[in-house]
Amino acid sequence: MEFASIKEYRVLVESSDTEHSIEFEEIEGTEPVPYPIDWLNREGIHPARAKRIRMPDSSMAPLIPKGDVVLVNTADIAIQSGKIYAFGFMNDFLIKRIFKDRDGALILHSDNPAHEPRDEFMAYQSVFDHLCVIGRVHDEKPI
Repeated sequence: MEFASIKEYRVLVESSDTEHSIEFEEIEGTEPVPYPIDWLNREGIHPARAKRIRMPDSSMAPLIPKGDVVLVNTADIAIQSGKIYAFGFMNDFLIKRIFKDRDGALILHSDNPAHEPRDEFMAYQSVFDHLCVIGRVHDEKPI
């Protein structure tokens, strides 16, 4: 069985009224984790576009507790309603479940019922001004 080693990164987000900047900084001293190539292929993840990123808060617990490391496919940025995404919002890095509304608005949803606010609504015109999708989070673990 073949494996691809995927490194852990820190996400740096900078936003202004007109631009978003997302940078990845490799975390020194962490070991890359091997993922089976067959599993990555089934999930549609190219190893060069995969990043391991630490969950910044408890908004997605218990599915993804604060501090857990998730695999993010940076090539998958087309939002599918109900899936989990890593994104820059203003100057913050967040991981949330995103739902699409019929009028193009988005709902940024926290799975954790104790997190406030649980749902944040973004009007269609605000989406492109304030949100920068980094990639889809794969909360499934390879078998």
